[in-house]
Amino acid sequence: VAGFDPFVTYLAVNYLDRFISRQEIP
Repeated sequence: VAGFDPFVTYLAVNYLDRFISRQEIP
């Protein structure tokens, strides 16, 4: 994907991590 930088991946992973941690899956 054009313009897909490692920094963008970091932001995506960080966002997903926060989203998953908020759900607190039992």
